[in-house]
Amino acid sequence: MFRKSVVLACLVLVAAAFAETGAIRGQVFSAQTRQPIQGALVRATGPSGEGQFTTYPCGTYIIANLPVGKYQVKASASGYECAVYPESIHVTPGDTICGIDFYLEPAGQERGAIAGRVYDAETRLPIQGALAKATGPAGSGQAETYPCGSYFITSLPNGKYQVQASAAGYECAVYPESVQTVPGETVLGIDFYLTRAQQNHGGIKGMVKNRASGQVIQGAAVKAAGREITREVVQTCQGYQINELPPGKYWVSATATGFQPGAYPESVTVVAGQVTPEITFCLEPCGGELGGIQGQVKDASSGQVIPRAVVRSTDGRIVREVMQTCQGYKFLELPPGKYWVSAKAEGYQDGHYPDSVTVVAGQITYEIIFCLEPRQSETGKLTGIVLNAETEEPVMGALVVAAGPSQGRANTCRLGRFAIPNLLPGRYVVEVAARGYEPYREDGIVIEAGRVTDIRVLLTPQSCPNPGAIAGMVRDSATNAPIEGARVLAWGRQVEKFGVTDPDGHYLISELPPGPYVVRACAQGYLPQLYPDTVVVPEGQTVDGVCFLLVHCRPGDAGIAGFVLDGNTQLEIPGALVKAIGEGGAWTQETNSSGDYLFDNLPPGEYLLETSAPDYTTELSYEPVLVIADQITSFVSPAVYPLTGIVENPAPTGPHGLLLSVGPNPASGPCVVRWQVGRAGGTAVQVLDNAGRVVRTLSRGYQAQGDYATTWDRTDDHGSKVTNGIYFLRLVTEGREAVTKAVLLSE
Repeated sequence: MFRKSVVLACLVLVAAAFAETGAIRGQVFSAQTRQPIQGALVRATGPSGEGQFTTYPCGTYIIANLPVGKYQVKASASGYECAVYPESIHVTPGDTICGIDFYLEPAGQERGAIAGRVYDAETRLPIQGALAKATGPAGSGQAETYPCGSYFITSLPNGKYQVQASAAGYECAVYPESVQTVPGETVLGIDFYLTRAQQNHGGIKGMVKNRASGQVIQGAAVKAAGREITREVVQTCQGYQINELPPGKYWVSATATGFQPGAYPESVTVVAGQVTPEITFCLEPCGGELGGIQGQVKDASSGQVIPRAVVRSTDGRIVREVMQTCQGYKFLELPPGKYWVSAKAEGYQDGHYPDSVTVVAGQITYEIIFCLEPRQSETGKLTGIVLNAETEEPVMGALVVAAGPSQGRANTCRLGRFAIPNLLPGRYVVEVAARGYEPYREDGIVIEAGRVTDIRVLLTPQSCPNPGAIAGMVRDSATNAPIEGARVLAWGRQVEKFGVTDPDGHYLISELPPGPYVVRACAQGYLPQLYPDTVVVPEGQTVDGVCFLLVHCRPGDAGIAGFVLDGNTQLEIPGALVKAIGEGGAWTQETNSSGDYLFDNLPPGEYLLETSAPDYTTELSYEPVLVIADQITSFVSPAVYPLTGIVENPAPTGPHGLLLSVGPNPASGPCVVRWQVGRAGGTAVQVLDNAGRVVRTLSRGYQAQGDYATTWDRTDDHGSKVTNGIYFLRLVTEGREAVTKAVLLSE
């Protein structure tokens, strides 16, 4: 009944919109390939009014609500010549003039692209919504940055360009060198670090007090989180003041050792050139029962702090995790006792603090420092983007497998990007598989130690002889007003496709193979929504009336939403655990029966996602997710992989082979692991459990030919004792592998 009411309401709204006006509809194609062009701009102008529309992935457009009269219609797209329809179009009341199609000729010159990222120069965090612009004698182009700060300026004629970046609240920056584009290639790494504009900044000041005594709490930390920036200061005996804040709304919170944390009950407005006063907190004492740990994770070579390192502390019962910022890391509200602390970061060997750390009630244990050894000298990294070859839309969820001297795999994110770290140097075969696309294979990809190899993959869509479509509206649940720019995702067992709503809230997702689809919608400032029913698309038919009523985020709410995938099958996984690790700690959610999860109360900032599921691997992504106040970052869909059993594979012995042994075996105490390297190269020795999960990495790095040994104290990578049972020791070096079994008995 509810669904019928929604459909009827959609039809009533559509009829009302077209009653006194008309519409023009058609498609835009490439004259050379006859393929539809997504993102083409079609404009209708006439004495009575004007309108415009950006084409869907199928090349379709519809310019609605046009007053009665004659119109000139023209179409343009990046990389194509502009075209004008040869006849004027007469719009009549309530009618849609169909078949106004365009075939655009490609621009005469081959095109290239420029890509990079835009960061805050002080915090080193990515800036979303910054504008990157390339200008040169041959042409110009521009693009806005995604939440991860990346931009991609496409369809640039061959030539030299001056590239600049700008963002609200920041000084404009110009890249110091001209950038030469190459036909058919993307110039990567054109990054910017923007400095905040000083003249328009304001501030917030106040005090953090003890509610019981009324005294100022010296050393309390106060954080102001806004859309563009998050700043934190430590209070002195006179109070606190946070300066250099761009104008806007901020959510302010305070923490102090021995006190319950506090959040200001409403947003605080910062005005340019002014300091907003009297933002005061009265924190409840917690009896001095809790303490904390604070320190930094540094690069052992340079001594620099490693942003986004993950630090874990455990007392043997509870595990806490935080992500390090540029200033360091801190654990608050820890019960007194002994803790084992470890750290890890992408491109570095894991680190374990050599001694237990004692936490005392009411105190912070300072200077727990880690110096991690870089791994860049021994392994390389493969990154890239996977796109639809016809539309150049990002392909989400594609499985990328690299096989060579070592192996790695990853699935693409919602932006089509992927990263496979820790690959031993050598030549690799890269295979890409995605639902609805032809398989892709490329031989001879060279991975070099300490370097990043970036590739661009174009997948060819599989042909569908009689496709269908899904259409509907997205509206505001409170006002019933249409939402422009909402994104709708149809996720099927054969293919997934996006649609974007027009100014009237309509969307159309076409070229869908027949079958069932799970449909989801999201929009800026709204909670995402899952359509309650599975939508079955028949051959050659459009399922209309798949409508959404989105609910506004509550003021101050921020978060992440998406679904968890089986990386091999690209199907959703119910009951998976998703952990969002930020500077303030870690939050956990479980996916529902559709595989969806939602964090809707995260403090603004950057987060890393760790995902796990029964009978699957645990995956930590080092690609940060930026969370902004009043928004839910949606369609963040991490992948995990089925566990595979371990088969014992003894290595050949001798001076030119591999030798791996463990003794005593069985063991009731520590074990001595011995191995022999027959040829110098990158080597790894790991302990795995019976399901194939890595329990402990005993050695990783470049090793010369010779014999080696180390002692395993029966602890895992987090410093906790492992249980009794069967474990496997695995040695990997120069593309060869040896596995042997170890049996642990009671100590």
